[in-house]
Amino acid sequence: MTITLKDLSEHELHWLKQMHIGGAATLMLPAKTADRLRELGLAEQKLGGTGISKLGKKLIDERILALRRARGF
Repeated sequence: MTITLKDLSEHELHWLKQMHIGGAATLMLPAKTADRLRELGLAEQKLGGTGISKLGKKLIDERILALRRARGF
């Protein structure tokens, strides 16, 4: 099954973006959301806790690129 950003709730998308940005905010990631994102392959267990996976990063990067193109950048 191919996962797209449309498959995520606003809440899940918010936390995926937060993981992409990094920093202390990801320490507040709810356990249920972390489990769901890991289940979808968008997050993975890392040394310091849950972090964004390569697939999760790819989805967010593609979204950023699409937004930039739409704005003419």
